[in-house]
Amino acid sequence: MATETTATTATETPIGDWLVLVSENYSPLDFMLVADHFEKFLWGVTITLELTFLALVLGGILCIPLAIARAYKHPVFNGPIWVFTYCFRGTP
Repeated sequence: MATETTATTATETPIGDWLVLVSENYSPLDFMLVADHFEKFLWGVTITLELTFLALVLGGILCIPLAIARAYKHPVFNGPIWVFTYCFRGTP
């Protein structure tokens, strides 16, 4: 006798029923897609938060020396720092 293992889908829970109702009738976003792939979405959120934190740390480390060097208006450093600032400030 073979045993069957079934995966629980989002529609087998009360919240899943609500997600189906909202997805089909009220929302342009497919909540069932999110519910079925929730682990992948969480992984994406984790990676996004890690990259955001890394960018904040690196930006904080770079900004102090660059600001001090730019304040001295040294001809060798001022031009490249201006270009660096112009490029990153203009990036959306």
